[in-house]
Amino acid sequence: MDTLELGKTIKEIRKARKYTQKELADGICTQAYISKLESGFIIPSADFLYRISIRMGISMNDFFLNKDSIRRDYFNDIDLFVRQKLKESDFKAILDLIEKEVKNPLLTSKADKQFFMWHKGVCIFYLHNDLEKALQLLTDGLYYIYEKETQFTQREVEILVSIGNIYNDSKDYLQAEESYKKAIRIIKELSMKTVKTTIYIRVLYNYSKLLYRRSEYTLSLKYVNEAILKCISIDSLYLLGDLKYQKGLILLQLNQYQRSREAMLEASYLFKVQNNYKYFEHVQNQITKNMDLKLFKNDKDLG
Repeated sequence: MDTLELGKTIKEIRKARKYTQKELADGICTQAYISKLESGFIIPSADFLYRISIRMGISMNDFFLNKDSIRRDYFNDIDLFVRQKLKESDFKAILDLIEKEVKNPLLTSKADKQFFMWHKGVCIFYLHNDLEKALQLLTDGLYYIYEKETQFTQREVEILVSIGNIYNDSKDYLQAEESYKKAIRIIKELSMKTVKTTIYIRVLYNYSKLLYRRSEYTLSLKYVNEAILKCISIDSLYLLGDLKYQKGLILLQLNQYQRSREAMLEASYLFKVQNNYKYFEHVQNQITKNMDLKLFKNDKDLG
């Protein structure tokens, strides 16, 4: 790598890590030295590169990787952060991150912009209840890279699921169903080789919940059972506790009380082993409530 390319790489990493030239130079060199280095006028020593790599929390090897590799690693960190915050429903943290990173020189590809549009739309709905703006962002993101559905990838399927969830939470069940059905159709057309099974499980789970809300219990049960079988087929606990609980709720409405109790007990156990005590307590309360209503029998009665 020549000095000009190295300088550009150091500058990109510095900006991505939110360091000013002065902050990076502090105690190591002068700000002017950093400026000349980033402009390609200086050949740094190995010791110098080591010291600034420690400050920025990276490996020295990162200076010599190509830009695409750096960008990919940086984006993966963002993707993991966003997915974790989605699980926690911390939409403000996600929106704050997007506002900071949207102008990051490492994140300028169409895929990056699509990612930001998608999650900004989700955050705007759940933070500000702005359905129109949220759907506009999500729809723009959906067709940002590919205009035809036959070209869609796993990313577009996930955006469709988000659109379905927003319609579902807005009680527009017809539009929600259309989004979920479209996602299921595209997944089948793409084949499971190109789409993670966990995404398909999520679509089936959300569609089952939609059908439950519309009191279509038999059909809801069909989709939740399919999702459970998918979990078992890949030996995954992903959403399995939620699926078992959803199954318990459906069976309760179908007056299959014993099967409902068994499903809820399984859900309770799964939440407990995953240290998800909030949902563990919720399911336990539901079981107790149904026992008080004499819908569920206790173990002594079963004996």
